[in-house]
Amino acid sequence: MAKSSGHRYHTTLLWLGEPKKDGGKYLPYDLHLRRAEVRELMGMWSIALETYRDLADFTEEASLTVLAAAQLVNIGRVLYKMGDYAEAEEKLLTADTLFQRMGNLKQQADVCNILGNMRLNQTRYQEARNLFERRLELNTKINDTLGLCATYGNLGNLEYASGDLALAEKWYHRQDENARKEGRKDFQAVAMGALGCIYAQRGQYEPAIKYFRDFLSLSQTIGDKEKIGVALGNIGNYHIQFEEYPQARDNYRRQLELANQMGGKKGMCLALGNLGKASYYLGVHESALREIREAITIGEKLGLKYFLPEQYLLLAKIQTALNNLPEAERAAARSHQLAIENSDPDDEKSAKELQELIAKVLGRQTMA
Repeated sequence: MAKSSGHRYHTTLLWLGEPKKDGGKYLPYDLHLRRAEVRELMGMWSIALETYRDLADFTEEASLTVLAAAQLVNIGRVLYKMGDYAEAEEKLLTADTLFQRMGNLKQQADVCNILGNMRLNQTRYQEARNLFERRLELNTKINDTLGLCATYGNLGNLEYASGDLALAEKWYHRQDENARKEGRKDFQAVAMGALGCIYAQRGQYEPAIKYFRDFLSLSQTIGDKEKIGVALGNIGNYHIQFEEYPQARDNYRRQLELANQMGGKKGMCLALGNLGKASYYLGVHESALREIREAITIGEKLGLKYFLPEQYLLLAKIQTALNNLPEAERAAARSHQLAIENSDPDDEKSAKELQELIAKVLGRQTMA
């Protein structure tokens, strides 16, 4: 197609038509935007990110502030998924400032979503709550039913992380009801996975595995690799509960393969932690040590404080099995410290008990 004389031609953009008669701001870049969105959904994050960056550059040069700000959100979202929190936050806060000046409430809500999830991962719960409640208020003002659906899930995740399973379950059921009304299998899938976690936490594994399998099936139907990976991890955790360690490891391996394909650091971190857990229970301690160390390295870089206490505790157990007791003691101490910072009494108790046990063993060895 002929390129427009109104704007600089960019080889990564496909012109779908001529500019409006007023010579104005019509940029037919929709095809590339849709392609980037599909690639993001398929887990091709680095390719999607490159396209979003190109679109951001182009719209900024054309002085299309609304479109340029929207691309900052897209870039921030993918960077968040890939684990680059620092740059993601920079892009998102810049976009939020622009949207507040424009009075664009929907885009402000979208920014709150990503920043809130980032804070949740970092166990900065009050900041996450403020962002999710702001998003709920914005969604309600503009009557954004899909936005509300997602926000219900956000609030459920926050209550789940805070330990209020009953309130979390209510939010997840609201999300599921809205998703079904709107015909949105993506949000329905998320609700299924979340409800499965609620039942698993309560020890009700029969309804839990049904929800996890529904989550996997819906995610496969829509082709969302990120959600498929999470579902595989959930099903692996179910197998762990019933000491079906080979089956668990198979699910975790598939989870890691998908994370590697997408380039998502958080996904890799979670999958490696899961693999290390399965290897430990299978008695393959050297493999478990390698996998857990790699998971912890990524988790520390991302600041995933909710994830790390359990991983350091597992590291301590692996080092104990390998008779590396000084290293085990250090790992247990780190787990205990993080659990205190996270205000997690269960993790704190587990780490403290292991610390004391290792100290007794070291004491007996020293006396001998």
